[in-house]
Amino acid sequence: MVRHPVGLPSPSPYDDDMLGEALPPEFRLSFCIGEVVRNDVYVETEARVLWGQLRRAEVVSDPMQRNFGRLLPDLLRGLRDERVPTAFRDLALPVITLAREAHDDRNKLAHDQWVSVPWVPDEVAGVRSDSRRELEEFTRCAQTLLDLTWRVRGLAIIAPVWLGTDTSAIDDREEMWHWTRVAMGSHDASTSAMRGTPGPAVLPPGW
Repeated sequence: MVRHPVGLPSPSPYDDDMLGEALPPEFRLSFCIGEVVRNDVYVETEARVLWGQLRRAEVVSDPMQRNFGRLLPDLLRGLRDERVPTAFRDLALPVITLAREAHDDRNKLAHDQWVSVPWVPDEVAGVRSDSRRELEEFTRCAQTLLDLTWRVRGLAIIAPVWLGTDTSAIDDREEMWHWTRVAMGSHDASTSAMRGTPGPAVLPPGW
């Protein structure tokens, strides 16, 4: 089990009161956009660590893309390489595909110019796109990105064992099981430790 690192919030910080009394109306839009952008950076950080693991295993050799939107397709291509064990590939590809979709959603939300809609609480209008959105869409995107942060981190942690670059990267079977469950999206953050929830997990041969 791994304690939450400093600077990374719990995977489920957006409760029903987040946009209610806890946050004054004049700050809601700024807060929501900020959460989307910040959590996208978290996913990018973990994705770059995963790319580094593939590079260390000599599965990829091209320079790492500086642009996150371009890194994700490269990461998907790397994971499809035949040198990546099938079980790890099957676990990782859906996660990175979701990360790519969530990043696209982030761009749609962050790159428009939003203004509050008069007399309609928690709804904003896009100046460039001429569309309307509820603030709940922003927090939903932020939540998805934060969940994916932990899933990609789980992949990056178990990758050295699967790829054979560092079979001692994880101490024991329980830790491997926990982080595999986290990568699967089955995690529990109700305590101060990130834990996988009970259930099956495909582990590397010998584990």
